[in-house]
Amino acid sequence: MKTADGGTTWNTLNSGTIDGLYSIYFSDINTGYAVGVFGTIIKPTNAGLTWTPLTSGTIYELQSVFFTDNNTGYTVSDHGTILMTVNGGINLD
Repeated sequence: MKTADGGTTWNTLNSGTIDGLYSIYFSDINTGYAVGVFGTIIKPTNAGLTWTPLTSGTIYELQSVFFTDNNTGYTVSDHGTILMTVNGGINLD
């Protein structure tokens, strides 16, 4: 769901995945990341209108995602795996 008026109204967005999602973070008005079950990571670059899957390299549930800037981000799994990217999700270590 997305709001542009402080939460008065909400619009449904299609994430393009049937996998459960646990956390979402937008590093700017257009670029975001959502993470969830089976290592799912998806990214929009157009304020959430369309989402592109990214490869996480894990099958564990990713519980949380946070970016310190547009390129550097972290996600953590339910098994203690911490993944980091320094290039906006292109590569995860």
